Amino acid sequence: MYNADDGGTFIRNCNIPYLDKYYNHVVLFLAKKDFGHIEVTYFYNKGLKQEIDEIISRTAGLVKFKN
Repeated sequence: MYNADDGGTFIRNCNIPYLDKYYNHVVLFLAKKDFGHIEVTYFYNKGLKQEIDEIISRTAGLVKFKN
């Protein structure tokens, strides 16, 4: 889907809210051996995690490595 060798997501809380309003974020990371890595960060607030998961699913494939 992302043309990557490895990837995943992790969730973090923001000690200092991004733009003074986003207290959580999900990081999508992708890696391709001998090529590099990509990180896409999705910021959100408590209670909106499901919406972020849906956005990640809808945007799958928009970012990928070239062959």
